[in-house]
Amino acid sequence: MTIYFHIGSPKTGTTSLQQFLAANRSRLADQGYQFPSFLGEQNHTKLAAYAVNEGRMLPILIDLRLTDKEKLAVFRPRLEEIFTKKINSDANYIFSNEHCLGFLSAKEEKERLKGLVTRTGQDVQIIIYFREPVAYHASRFSTNVKMGRTRTIARPSDSQMDEWYDYYSIAMEWAHVFGKDNVTVRIFSRDVMKQGDIRQDFCEVLGLDDSLLDFHYATDPTANRSLDYLIASFMLEFNALVPRYIDNRVNPFRGDLAHLSEVISTREGILVPERVATFMTEKLEASMARLNKEFLGGEETSPFAPYNGEGKSALRKLRRKEFLEVYAQLWSAKIAKEKGLKL
Repeated sequence: MTIYFHIGSPKTGTTSLQQFLAANRSRLADQGYQFPSFLGEQNHTKLAAYAVNEGRMLPILIDLRLTDKEKLAVFRPRLEEIFTKKINSDANYIFSNEHCLGFLSAKEEKERLKGLVTRTGQDVQIIIYFREPVAYHASRFSTNVKMGRTRTIARPSDSQMDEWYDYYSIAMEWAHVFGKDNVTVRIFSRDVMKQGDIRQDFCEVLGLDDSLLDFHYATDPTANRSLDYLIASFMLEFNALVPRYIDNRVNPFRGDLAHLSEVISTREGILVPERVATFMTEKLEASMARLNKEFLGGEETSPFAPYNGEGKSALRKLRRKEFLEVYAQLWSAKIAKEKGLKL
């Protein structure tokens, strides 16, 4: 029996996939695959929280109130006990959490995670989706702005390039822990995925009969939507005035700002400056070629089409009227949500 462990990357349709898996929990069980809820109803965030090293101030630890070493020391054995009771060694399982790839950078963190997910004896197959790195950089920036970032989009540092965008090295780090034959790499692109849909593509990886699954379940189309250039420009200024965290706790005065900003983001996406895009593309050329050859069985060239900034706009400082207009949109979205009105 096998645990199919989808670890990201972040910003590769993970929310859509997790909603799909949760909506089809019983149908997946009919095909012999369990999508457990004890690790998280949709997103199995407890897996990354379990594996992360002590002392790291990460959002998942803050949200789960596990920033204290003492609390984490209690959480880990408790999850191990629950995991052993809940996971049947005679069944196939699907786990999904993008924070595992996004946050578990140290080898000891990956080893700790392996110790948990292999404790019931199943084989573990790691599944990673990668997207064109410059577009990924823009999407990561959007997420960070929702999380409170105040600095505009910039060229990644050397350490950030290694940790987030050197896909070959990232895949190899997981291969060193779980075995290269146990790491499956897929490309997140409508031109490459089955029917241009990560849900159908993921079903193909697992050998699921997707004709027996529901693709028409109710979802929030704005969930985890990337910010448009105008909303992101507004948020950079707003975050400086109302930070997300105060004394390592979520600032209650921000309310549901992150989701409201997604709801009103309907304009052009965020344009990555040309100098940043060129730097990243050139710096990552060898990594992308090795990824394509060693994990995808392709030629020694990049598996990604070049970054296309068409239809996107650059960030800028907003005029007073623009700032107030965005604020008014956010207020309207807040009232609409509270009173059940259409925006």
